[in-house]
Amino acid sequence: LFTLLSPHLLPYVLVPRFLSLPPPSPTLQVKGVMVQNIEKVTQRGEKLEDLGERADYLNQNADMFQRTATRLKRKLWWQNVKLWIILITIILVILIVIIIIVVAVVFSQQSNNNN
Repeated sequence: LFTLLSPHLLPYVLVPRFLSLPPPSPTLQVKGVMVQNIEKVTQRGEKLEDLGERADYLNQNADMFQRTATRLKRKLWWQNVKLWIILITIILVILIVIIIIVVAVVFSQQSNNNN
């Protein structure tokens, strides 16, 4: 006597059987499935476009990162070279000062021994 109007409607509504909708035809069911599939394909296409845009953005950022990293590597290399030059210069100056002191001491002892 009574039937549910549609199982997906909440709350369920009881209607007299003579007012209930006839069961959908197979053609309408196929059409509904096709419409859903088309919607899914469209959404997937939009997601693919977004993914492509993100990939392009990441590629551009990767190129910029590579250039910046190369510049930084060169800069640090030159700083390292400058540091080594300074250290070697300081060591040479210290050695020269030590040699001069040793030679001065040796000559002063020789001159004292000769007198």
